[in-house]
Amino acid sequence: MKSETLGSYAWEMYNFATDWARPCSINSYLNETYYSGLNLSAQSQIVKHNFNIGKVQILNNDLGAQINDENSVKWEGNIGLASASEYIRADSNISSCGTFSLVYNNRCKSTNWMITNTYDWWTITVSKNDVNVFSILDDGGFAYAYSSGTSPHQSYIDIRPVIYLSSSVKITGGDGSQSNPYTIE
Repeated sequence: MKSETLGSYAWEMYNFATDWARPCSINSYLNETYYSGLNLSAQSQIVKHNFNIGKVQILNNDLGAQINDENSVKWEGNIGLASASEYIRADSNISSCGTFSLVYNNRCKSTNWMITNTYDWWTITVSKNDVNVFSILDDGGFAYAYSSGTSPHQSYIDIRPVIYLSSSVKITGGDGSQSNPYTIE
């Protein structure tokens, strides 16, 4: 996951769409415009991956069911976004922050390595109501942002691309912390 944002984007600029695989505007931007703008060396380090894009229930307390719902639909591509359940599982305090409804209350600000504290960002996860997409707030809580670019309520939220690296990529330094990130070859 890219630590910096690429800027604020609408999930879908032109139509009512909450389907990542359709593709929505962010998917098209990441996998066409952004990917094409990478140099050939960077492109060769990225491998296609099956991203879990199944729709989930808002404020559910059953993380296992939510993960199963997300895993029920796959999309293969070069660049995606983190899923809502990946965000939850990145938290070191699962007892207090291990479900969608617990994270909604933003009590997990200091225990999740994905929190930026500076901007909100989209996930790849869509709600079962087909209107909202999960986003992560700068305070660590969940929000359910309206996805349609044709709506006056459209949300423009930052994006943090997620890629999977080729097995040929080697870590040559760093420890993965923010102050000493991995370097790769």
